[in-house]
Amino acid sequence: MIKKLAIFLLLILLSACSFVFDSVKTTAPTTESTYNVAVVLPLSGKFKNVGESLLNTIHLAYSQNPNKNIVLKIYDSKSDNFNAAALVKQILADNNKAVIGSVFGAESLQIAKLLEEQNIPVFSLSNDISIINQASNLYTLSPLPITEMEASIDYASKFLGSRNFAVLVPDNKFGEIMMAGIKQSLQDRNLNLVRYVAYPTNNPRLTPFVQKLLLKKELTKINEISAKLASGDDVFDEKGNKITKIPDSNLDFDTLIIADFGNRVPVLASHFPSIGINTAAIKVIGLSNWNTPEIYTNNLLQGAVFADLNKFNNTDFARKYQEYYNIAPSLLDVAAFDSVITVMSLVYKDGDDLVNDFTSAKITSVNLQGLAGNFIITGDRTSRRNYSINQIDKNRGGVIMVKENLSMKDLIKNYNYGDLQIEKLS
Repeated sequence: MIKKLAIFLLLILLSACSFVFDSVKTTAPTTESTYNVAVVLPLSGKFKNVGESLLNTIHLAYSQNPNKNIVLKIYDSKSDNFNAAALVKQILADNNKAVIGSVFGAESLQIAKLLEEQNIPVFSLSNDISIINQASNLYTLSPLPITEMEASIDYASKFLGSRNFAVLVPDNKFGEIMMAGIKQSLQDRNLNLVRYVAYPTNNPRLTPFVQKLLLKKELTKINEISAKLASGDDVFDEKGNKITKIPDSNLDFDTLIIADFGNRVPVLASHFPSIGINTAAIKVIGLSNWNTPEIYTNNLLQGAVFADLNKFNNTDFARKYQEYYNIAPSLLDVAAFDSVITVMSLVYKDGDDLVNDFTSAKITSVNLQGLAGNFIITGDRTSRRNYSINQIDKNRGGVIMVKENLSMKDLIKNYNYGDLQIEKLS
């Protein structure tokens, strides 16, 4: 009931903010040189509410920046009736020099490919990193799960002594992307990937997959003990002591990454005791969306750490957002807001001419304050941000911060982006 009420209030709020659209579409006087930027959002169809909410975010970013030589032109991607060719034809006819959108990775990629020859940059709002390398003009400023995982691994290796890692990852596209990033992150830090297990997301029987975390001889030993205990037989260890419960397994890893979220996380954890994985004796790493009651109240996940973006309300822009719209911004809002800030900062007036610096060399040298704090657009056309490390501790309120503001510069150094010359173009 509460969720339905929240959605209802959100819809009322979005309707109340509909005045935003006309003000964003306003074109500059013809006497001034202008730089047109297309904004592609689903403003009709089943994703209309998402598009309208993001348009509010884009309006706020636009209104907070003094660069009024830029004109944002709004285009409807029409949700289910998306037509990339027709949309791009209109974008080119309107003399747009950059594109912000779409919300979906596949749509963004289609747009980018059709604009690649013209070298028109496309700032996707999707966090699908797999699309980036398929078009040279495609960027995403959305906070990426793999970058927060990099921050967690960095923290675990530097402050928790982690050296040997095992990974549980879903057997889908998300898991494939995460696993590739985790492998690279461990390799860059000279850390060891002992093994990883990919499990199906459509199969409730996860026991056989979780068991693969153990060495075969260790699993055989645990299964034998478990069978004897179940049948009521006496079981003794090597020293002759009677065993009354499943003992801790001898693990060849000190840190377990669970690269998943939602209900599957506690389901996966529920299998650990049966194979002797004691989560209190190892380090467990998760994702930012582990900040939910179903996860942080779970006894088997206490002490787990994960990286999260600095709190949104720590930035002036985020406070403005909440002041304007009375709701907290989302990760999608971060991508939309930061895309506008990037365009505003990379287009500037030189005498009577408007100049843009949408080149790989210039775009990697920008350090801007976005909706969730400073970000840098790196050479791989994604962004890097400051993260804070949180730990699950239900006795202290569920999730507590244990380290604030991991250094963005340290993360960048690990990825060999070179000595970035930090400057803000104006």
